[in-house]
This record gives sequence, C-alpha cells and structure tokens, in this order.
Amino acid sequence: MKVVVLSKKHFYITGSDQFLIDLLSEEAEVVVFRREESSSWKLFRKIRHEKPDLLIFFATPPSFFHHILRFIMTPKIFVPMYDGFKPFKPLKEKLFRFFGLKALCFSSPMTEYHTKIGLKTLSVRYFPKPLRKDFRAPKGPYTFLFWQRSKENSLLLIRSVVGDENIHKIIYRSEFQEDAPFLERLDKWLSKEELQELLQKVDFVIAPRRQEGIGMAFLEALAVGTPVIAYDDYTMKDYITQGLNGHLFKTDRITITPPNDLTDINEAFYKRWLEDRSKIKSFMGF
Repeated sequence: MKVVVLSKKHFYITGSDQFLIDLLSEEAEVVVFRREESSSWKLFRKIRHEKPDLLIFFATPPSFFHHILRFIMTPKIFVPMYDGFKPFKPLKEKLFRFFGLKALCFSSPMTEYHTKIGLKTLSVRYFPKPLRKDFRAPKGPYTFLFWQRSKENSLLLIRSVVGDENIHKIIYRSEFQEDAPFLERLDKWLSKEELQELLQKVDFVIAPRRQEGIGMAFLEALAVGTPVIAYDDYTMKDYITQGLNGHLFKTDRITITPPNDLTDINEAFYKRWLEDRSKIKSFMGF
C-alpha cells in the first residue's frame, strides 16, 4: 500500500507531522510532499506518478480541482489543525461530504466542527512516550522555561499572570526584545536530548502560543513530567487540568501551586494514544 502525505515545510522543521508519518510507515510506503516546493500542477503530476492508495492532507484541506476531482477514486483524509483553521464555505462542506472526505482530528473543536458538517470523523489525542522523572515539589519561587513564539503571549503578560514573587528564574528564548532581572536568555537551538534535559530541570513550562494544532512543545514538557502553564484554549485544554498537571490562564492572575507528580496522568494519556494508534490505522483502511 502506498500513502502520499501533503504537508508543509513548516511542519518538517518543527517535526509536528513526523509522529503521524512514522505511524503510517509501519503499515505502508509513505511519500511526503511539501506544498511550498511545487506549484499545484507540478504537485498533481508528482502525486499521480506515485499512484497512491490513500491521500493524507495535513493541516491544509484538499483542493477540489487538483485533488478531489483528479483522484476521485482515491480515499482521502484531512488532518485539520486548530490553530489558524477557518470553517469551509457551505459549498465546500457539501462537496467534501459528497465525495467522502474523512477527518482525523487532534482537538475537541476540530472533532465537533467536522462531525457537525457531516464528515466521517475520528477523534484522537497524540501523546509522546513518557519519561520517568525524579519527582520533587519545590515551594517556590519557581524556575520557568518560556520559549516565546507570539507577541500575544508576552513576557509582560506572563509576569502579570504568575506574579514576580513566584519567579526565581525564567529561562527565556525569544525574537522579541524584553528584559527582566530574573531572565536567563537562551540563544541557541537545542537538540532533542538537550531540550529533554532542560525540561526536567525546570519547575514549569510556559506554552509558547495561545492556540496549537498538535502542541508538541507543551506535550513534550508534560511527557517528561513537567507541568505546563498555558493560555486557556485548545489544544492545551484537551490535556491540562487546572492545578493537576498545570494551569490555564486568560489575563487574570493565577494561583501557582507546587508541581505534582505527573506519572499516573502521563501514563493514562499514553495508554489512550496507544489505543488511538490502532483506531487510526483502522480509520485509514490498513
């Protein structure tokens, strides 16, 4: 069986689609095309040359002209991302429904929307394999890791939400020029091993953005046993329980509680993901 995945260059850089590509590779030959690397017509010809048994559209929905009509007999699955998603126009809803497009959803809002418009939908939750962490519960002030990737989640907002008196240190990476006496700036990209080591040293991780599609940054933090402070939106809300494995905020001050041992919570998330892997394979016709 051959599967063609259409994704974006951005997801190759962040690795956000790699877990799904790896899962597909267990059952099929997988060919990945990055949309930015070819025009629509060249990409169509590349796909046709591969003669796929299944087409996967990661984050960006299929084109009706270049994908739906041109590969009318090939099963197609859309993997929507919550961040940046825009509802389809009514005509597209009808066309996608008529031609049997299916949706593999990784957040509650995406599941609700695609079910509502009549697509066959599977709701799953990705979770990395947990790493066991030697649990400790410091009383504070705490050390935070904040890799800022949006202006909305500013350092000023984070300080007002957690309170300067709760901050011992913020290990901080950002393209935005902000300053504070407790900042320890991080000026290089970290390897996966270096990042995991750092995640285990800090008390809390601050999610970098207000919305996430998969949310690799905060999921990797949870998986190593470090609680997450995140904006009160998805996909963070599908994973974080207030005061248990992190805190959710809007703009108001939150009450920081000492970190908990996340072992049992993480094992439950990972157990669900192992079950979801089998559901995904069945959903895709393997």
